[in-house]
Amino acid sequence: MNQKKDKIDEISKDAPTLEERLAEANRKIDSIRDQIWEQAEKNVEEDRETWLQKQRTAVKRPTTPAESLKESMKQMKLIQEGKLPKKTWWELRNKLKNDK
Repeated sequence: MNQKKDKIDEISKDAPTLEERLAEANRKIDSIRDQIWEQAEKNVEEDRETWLQKQRTAVKRPTTPAESLKESMKQMKLIQEGKLPKKTWWELRNKLKNDK
């Protein structure tokens, strides 16, 4: 029995203590957390660059919706006064189709 106890003591003397095992686990957790954080920062930067690129290449509207509405109202008034020719929906549609 004493011999078994000595053997167990000899083996356990080389084994890491609970504190050492916890410290190693914490180091691994810190390392993984740092890797995840770096990847997240990289992803955010890539997303930002993608967004900026889309903004640079986006087609800009020539006018705001409010300006477009004002222009349409002016055209309606000119049509009612007879200064612009009246067009049916089909005429306008065909003209737009031909312009493309």
